[in-house]
Amino acid sequence: MTAAYFQDTLRAVGEGWLTPGEVADSVSAGEAIRVVDVYHDLDAGNDVLVPARKGGGDALPGGAAPPDSLTDEWLAAHGAIDVGTSRWEITVETRRNEDVEIVDVRPVMAGGRCGPAPSGALIENPSAGAGDKIALFLVVDGPRPRPVFQRNEDGRLSPFFVGPKAQRLTLEKGKKETLAIVATIGRPGRPASKEGPYCQWSVQVDYIAGGGRHQMSIRAPGNRLFALTGRLADVARYQAVFMDGLNCQRQHYTKVPAAKYAKLLKESAPAPPKCP
Repeated sequence: MTAAYFQDTLRAVGEGWLTPGEVADSVSAGEAIRVVDVYHDLDAGNDVLVPARKGGGDALPGGAAPPDSLTDEWLAAHGAIDVGTSRWEITVETRRNEDVEIVDVRPVMAGGRCGPAPSGALIENPSAGAGDKIALFLVVDGPRPRPVFQRNEDGRLSPFFVGPKAQRLTLEKGKKETLAIVATIGRPGRPASKEGPYCQWSVQVDYIAGGGRHQMSIRAPGNRLFALTGRLADVARYQAVFMDGLNCQRQHYTKVPAAKYAKLLKESAPAPPKCP
């Protein structure tokens, strides 16, 4: 049976039915897309939250403070969550000899829905400059979370993979492509929701390869779900707030009681709060 299959395959190549690349693709196993890198862009500028421990324990016990420069390794070790906005860059390439077309990208919510925003230690993280890649926006707390493309059309958003202007992303052999995915609580470009929610999701990619439609799931490094939360409606409910050293013109983070931070916010609005 196996010998007959390979004889038929060789005859197909010899008579021009299939190219050698198509033959290799037809017998290759596994996903047609390889994830090269999943990068958490902390320079985009969004606060982060280290959630309170189970039972109400301090998020950062023993007087601990964030490092002067936040890293994804530190955030992952402490279970930190992006607040309001979360930016990731996912670099992919094809494992096939023929082109692979990505036809849809969307979040798959853990448990099918979002939950209430948690408390814990809120950490300021100002912007250090945004990337120049075209971003797909995922409004993760919407009734039908979909990626949309930010077009320069009076600031309006329009669908990327569906609708009259639907586009596809072609992966060519030997070339890498990067999806800059910006997840938001509420509409992109507007303030984050004041009352959460807290959402976890994976990224599902639909693609066409070998004449068929396939799906693959992408998670954050360490097989973690992507996560995002809105702020609590009452900032005073956080355990503590760490104000950024650069904004405070100090070398390290400045720890402020949440009630005091809430007062600073009110006194300085709409400007950022000043350090005590």
